Amino acid sequence: MAAQLTEDGGVNVSQAINLADFYDDLGCPREALVATQTIGDPSGYGAMAYQRARACAFVQLGDKDGLAESVAYMQAHEADSASALLEAEICIGNMDEAAAAAIRLLGNPALRGDIIGELQDYKDLPEPPLAAQLHARWRALAARPDVAADVAKYGRVLHWPIWPN
Repeated sequence: MAAQLTEDGGVNVSQAINLADFYDDLGCPREALVATQTIGDPSGYGAMAYQRARACAFVQLGDKDGLAESVAYMQAHEADSASALLEAEICIGNMDEAAAAAIRLLGNPALRGDIIGELQDYKDLPEPPLAAQLHARWRALAARPDVAADVAKYGRVLHWPIWPN
């Protein structure tokens, strides 16, 4: 499996995190946490993705202490990946915090296009239950008046009758 292959002579951090995200989407949080155990010393961005995957697992397990630790880390290191913090807030179901994070991202010209792209509405794909729930939360986030008003300053969210890449 790709997560077991090396990357630049070390642990394949990105594939291990992708595997953890996949397990989270499938509703297999214990497996997601196991997938993150191989990660050594990731970059700042990698650490944020790692904590996002763990936060999504912890919320599914009802592990409040683990969740609090992951969220605290992400809040303290938001500059390393504000989008990872936004994704974690959506996974956790903290929609007010997710809206605030989305609005902060929209205020950053370098990240604005990415968040507007994430908020677009595409044709539904067959998805595992948690992934479908997260998709619905993204749609709800885009529909919030505070987020929609901020998006309107820079672009728009449309429905695209195609599947995302």
